[in-house]
Amino acid sequence: MPVEMAMWKMTSDGPLAIAPKKLNFEDRLEELVVNDPLLINLSILVIGHQIPTKYGGYIDVIGHQIPTKYGGYIDLDL
Repeated sequence: MPVEMAMWKMTSDGPLAIAPKKLNFEDRLEELVVNDPLLINLSILVIGHQIPTKYGGYIDVIGHQIPTKYGGYIDLDL
């Protein structure tokens, strides 16, 4: 659910409204996970991120689980 908050900068002429800006937390989280998957307690080898699908969407992060007796691919949707 989006949350908006008004912010103001105090200037010598008084308060000045700061234009709203989208903070893309998903992109930041994805970058952190790609760089170090252990942050979310996963032992995976990241093999790609933002992979386009034939359905027009994207796979955020895809990796191969290592080492486990089950193995397999993991798709992380952030």
